[in-house]
Amino acid sequence: MEEQKSRFLGEIEASIKRETRWEHRYNWGGVFLNAVIVACGFLVAAAGLSQSKLESVVPFLPVFGLVSAVCASVNLGLKPVELHQYHRNRRLACDGIRGAVNYRGMSVSEAELLREKASQNPQEAMNDLANHGAAPKPVVP
Repeated sequence: MEEQKSRFLGEIEASIKRETRWEHRYNWGGVFLNAVIVACGFLVAAAGLSQSKLESVVPFLPVFGLVSAVCASVNLGLKPVELHQYHRNRRLACDGIRGAVNYRGMSVSEAELLREKASQNPQEAMNDLANHGAAPKPVVP
């Protein structure tokens, strides 16, 4: 029984690390995309305002606009903010499950069921954890 518990805790620790990595990737991906969109917007605006050198800047206006449009469409398609929150909620649910097994005596079989539920719907898993005792609060998008 103790071996099963330690194996499960090792797996949940790996899940927490994996979810943390995904959470950070989507967070920084969203920041990068938004920074590129803003930078290209400023470059287009600056090029439009500099009328004295407009002839030398005109070829770059479509390029800056295209880069900004591509980044905006990728940002809309990927929805990095929502994915960041989803992976954060999964990490919090796994962390709560680990705490329940370690400190509240939750059985490994019950924790396995909660972990499966957390992979599909982390907020529901955290609500179930809250019914068993203290659990982290989900981040609502």
